Amino acid sequence: MNMDNYVGFTLRVPIGLHIVSPMVTSNTILDEFCLQLCTALGADKYKPQRAEIEAALANGSLSKIDRLDVNRAMTSLASETAENICSKFLSMLMAKLEVPQPPIAVPSEAQAKKELNTFAQNNLAGFTQLSPEKIQDTAAKAAAKVQTVAARYSIPAAAVTKAAQLAFYDFILLCDDSASMGSDTRIPTLEASIRGLFKAARLLNSETQFSVYTFGGPRWENLRTEPEMEKVVSSLTYQTGEKAAGPLKSRVLQPLLQKASEKKLNPTVVVVITDGDIGNVSDFSNTIAKFKSQMNYYQYDGPAVLFLICRVGNDNHAAQSLKQLKANPIIKDILFYSEDSLDLKLQQMQGNTDAYVGMVIEDLIQAMELQVTKTSYDSALSSVKSAEH
Repeated sequence: MNMDNYVGFTLRVPIGLHIVSPMVTSNTILDEFCLQLCTALGADKYKPQRAEIEAALANGSLSKIDRLDVNRAMTSLASETAENICSKFLSMLMAKLEVPQPPIAVPSEAQAKKELNTFAQNNLAGFTQLSPEKIQDTAAKAAAKVQTVAARYSIPAAAVTKAAQLAFYDFILLCDDSASMGSDTRIPTLEASIRGLFKAARLLNSETQFSVYTFGGPRWENLRTEPEMEKVVSSLTYQTGEKAAGPLKSRVLQPLLQKASEKKLNPTVVVVITDGDIGNVSDFSNTIAKFKSQMNYYQYDGPAVLFLICRVGNDNHAAQSLKQLKANPIIKDILFYSEDSLDLKLQQMQGNTDAYVGMVIEDLIQAMELQVTKTSYDSALSSVKSAEH
């Protein structure tokens, strides 16, 4: 480093620090950014945060930790923060300047396979059925499909490998079969969803177990072929008065917990499609939160079971109920709900079922991202915040 472009000064805050800061005449844009970052951190609006940090060092929880350990942790955090900044600096600067960026290419088969293996090893290691050989085989077959998936379902290149991660999952669709489903375009939208998600799941992994449950009627397990799926769609009737909470607990969550207790569980996507009120929001949330806690007890943590709630129809009461569910803090990191109804998404795609399914897949990616294993950078920040409090 050329120290001619740096200036040193001493600061007491209350401990003595000797700070070396880049001068305005510094050689590189990152050096200039470091100076601007130091200036930004010194802004008045950050006084409360700075005071909180100093209080933690002076007489808070960090004061009980050896200063050398604090320094080592800060050095590690600084290194990880620098890595994070450097990896994103150019793209973020170009975005600020509104500079058009070249389109992101769909990952190569080799790169997709590597990323899929990493995902499974980091997030699905607790599943005894997913042996290293099984992971390798599933990743290889899904990686070979990323180009097809991106093109068919209009998945952005940056998200297509995440979409391919669904190859590791079984699917359970829990479908509203109440009489109110006869209104508007609810039934055609539900049927299009079953058909489209079945085809997408089987494209990613021909061994995926795909099941369709209704709120109060039949359950169809492990559909293997399109004729089987079409028979299910044509067999659906809509005459019950069930709400989502009861069937979700008795038909989906309890059997999954039983499998978890026996170490027979596969990673599972749960998609609930309903047009109505889910029931008591608090009870519904507590049911899912308790399920997640029990899954953790059986050592199935992370994105072991994904939850996506989808709405059909234009019932305002149902929309408000589901919106409250999304905002509930005890499940906001477990369950994903897209506020746009499935009917609206299908309409936006002008009846193009593949493009519509692509939108649902992107919702599933968001459901997955809620639970994926945190990066080391996030973990370091979490550790520091925990120490402060």
